[in-house]
Amino acid sequence: MDSIDFHTRLVQWSTMPGDLEEKEYFMSVYPAPLDVKFTTLSMLYLEGNAQQQKEVTQFFASDRCSVVPSHSAYGRFDNTLIYMRRIARCIRTAADGLPLRLGLAAAAYTEGQVETHDLLVSLAFLYHTAVRAGIDPVPSFESVAVTAGPQAHEALGAFLHCEAVTARRIVHHYEGTC
Repeated sequence: MDSIDFHTRLVQWSTMPGDLEEKEYFMSVYPAPLDVKFTTLSMLYLEGNAQQQKEVTQFFASDRCSVVPSHSAYGRFDNTLIYMRRIARCIRTAADGLPLRLGLAAAAYTEGQVETHDLLVSLAFLYHTAVRAGIDPVPSFESVAVTAGPQAHEALGAFLHCEAVTARRIVHHYEGTC
């Protein structure tokens, strides 16, 4: 995507409905404005080139962004983890590869802003629902890992040789269904 289109979409994203500081996001009905906002940013990340993906990560992580100086997306990073779990619920059939990639893109642009443990748990939700839907998640994890910074790359890489039963156990533990 050309630079002008990319930056225009990034600026437009910051004006979309959905408060990154939303405290009740986890309990809101899907799709909430914040779901749409995260999906849009994840799509921009996936469509961007390597430099643009770095700019999305920088844009999302800083309160003063050099990419678009008058705008930033600095906010509650735990809402990104919640988004990953919410989008995982949209993975129901083998045709639902896009929600998987959107969730993985969200993992990539949270680079260094979330606890690794929390990121791994949210990735387990994506992995588990993909396997349950009949999707081999490994190629998607691999393709996004290549674009991610060190923390997200390592977390995504942890699932490249994961057994489905391990991801299921993690999900069941955090859902309270052990």
